[in-house]
Amino acid sequence: MKIMTKQQFPLLAQFCGAYFHQNWYLEAPDALAVIRNYIKDKSIAQVQQTIREIERLLLLSRYIDTDQLTKIIEYELQCYYNPTAYGISMRDWLNWVQISLKQGMSKAIALSA
Repeated sequence: MKIMTKQQFPLLAQFCGAYFHQNWYLEAPDALAVIRNYIKDKSIAQVQQTIREIERLLLLSRYIDTDQLTKIIEYELQCYYNPTAYGISMRDWLNWVQISLKQGMSKAIALSA
């Protein structure tokens, strides 16, 4: 399988690198607050595309092991959040991020209506 790069996931790379950067914890108390900041800052279309990129990465992750997925997220997408410190696998965390983005978008759309 070809190594995945941030060029294949441009909005997910931007989400990870800009929102889960080395000092993310100085800007938000937890991962959910980071996600809320992202939803607040980005357009609906950008958030929806990020959700699609997560879905695609999760589909592709079926064909790689956990260590490879972690390396992609840490090194290629430059994400400095470590879900394993909380007993959560990288795949489960990505699923949670996807669900949280979807729920946040639903709330944002409902509030704007």
